[in-house]
Amino acid sequence: MDNPRLQLAESFVLHTRQTLFLTGRAGTGKTTFLRNVLQKTTKKYMIVAPTGVAAINAGGITIHSLFQFPLTAFTPDAQYVDFNLATNRTGLTRHLRYNREKRQLLRELELLVIDEISMVRCDLLDAIDFALRRTREKEIPFGGVQLLVIGDLFQLAPVVPHGIWDILRNHYDNPFFFAALSWKATQPVTIELTKIYRQNEQAFIDILNRMRYGRSLPEDFDRLNQQFQPGFTSRKERYVTLTTHNHKADRINQEEMKKLKSPEQTYTADLVDQFAENAYPADRELLLKEGAQVMFIRNDAEGRYYNGKLAEVTKATSDTLEVTFPDTHHTLPVEKVTWHNKSYELDPDTHDIREKVL
Repeated sequence: MDNPRLQLAESFVLHTRQTLFLTGRAGTGKTTFLRNVLQKTTKKYMIVAPTGVAAINAGGITIHSLFQFPLTAFTPDAQYVDFNLATNRTGLTRHLRYNREKRQLLRELELLVIDEISMVRCDLLDAIDFALRRTREKEIPFGGVQLLVIGDLFQLAPVVPHGIWDILRNHYDNPFFFAALSWKATQPVTIELTKIYRQNEQAFIDILNRMRYGRSLPEDFDRLNQQFQPGFTSRKERYVTLTTHNHKADRINQEEMKKLKSPEQTYTADLVDQFAENAYPADRELLLKEGAQVMFIRNDAEGRYYNGKLAEVTKATSDTLEVTFPDTHHTLPVEKVTWHNKSYELDPDTHDIREKVL
């Protein structure tokens, strides 16, 4: 590992019980770090995320699934609240009537990984703290469990439904996870990853970084404006169109697909056992044609592609799919991959926490 910040983050996870916030923009190695550090650790861990899709991508389960939380807000006191909108400490206690297996699972937990932390609301993190303290019978932050939280605060923010902030503002400065009372009590360490592995043009990286932090220079705008082409048509060069809504992106993709004269080929996912439709990481039926531009939506363990990498379909038959990368002209046979819907259970003999595929 040639990145000192990744080395430092690994040391905190492996050799301390310190809560760690690992952040950085896309392409800085957060996902690779998580995979590598979990292969090395001897700690009993679980991975959670705020949504079903995020949990599937991280290889874990949702926060609400693990802790059996209601879908309401949480207030960190015992004051009266409208239980249609929020749950206080007394109300949440009624939801924490875990069975023996769940109690033992949470008592054995040593490391809790929370991915996509930017979407985790402050009250949800305090609810996790309350559940772990109560179940583990330890009145210290998160019941003594070490937290590794990963995410980019410049990405998706927490969802605050209408009327909920009127309740939460009495307890929190803002809806983000770092406003949680429990987070402040942990005295966490923050490590920001700055080395980008997906871009090589340093001048462009510098422009994007300054733009990300709202510190753009006049020469940045001059450089970007040099790329402005009034007569530009994206269809010929097949540039990606950014839109504000999924339905607009779907419409554009469908229009472009219809223009291709090659035969259609539909690839259908195999569903086994329990897998909620709202947690599908991709469409169950994927329609492709030779010549179509596609984007990978997960990282490859062998480094052949990554989430967001573009390619062109060069062969599409009932049993074969091949793509070519425009930057290297390398052709790759695309194989089936498995997305697991998981839960966690305790090995009755070793008391290790193990994954269970649903």
